[in-house]
Amino acid sequence: MKHIDHHHQPPIHETRTKIMAFFYRFISANGIPPTLREITDACDIKSTAITSYHVAQLIAAGELVDVLGRNKSRGVTLPRAAAAAQAAASAQLHLS
Repeated sequence: MKHIDHHHQPPIHETRTKIMAFFYRFISANGIPPTLREITDACDIKSTAITSYHVAQLIAAGELVDVLGRNKSRGVTLPRAAAAAQAAASAQLHLS
């Protein structure tokens, strides 16, 4: 039986916690959601494919919202940011 060394990879929940914390910091500082590459680099994840997997799981859990559709840059955001953007767009429509 092959021994698997799990010491080099953080637990899944730790990675997702790092991703969520980065989302909050990035959106607060920049006003827009991060790209997969920005998340990957900031959270020390080995590839954007791994980041994409974790982001998809966070979307499935309702922690993140995919507002632009699959594979769109900056298309994933926090639920409250998505709600705020939707409310602003709705208000703009009523003003027109």
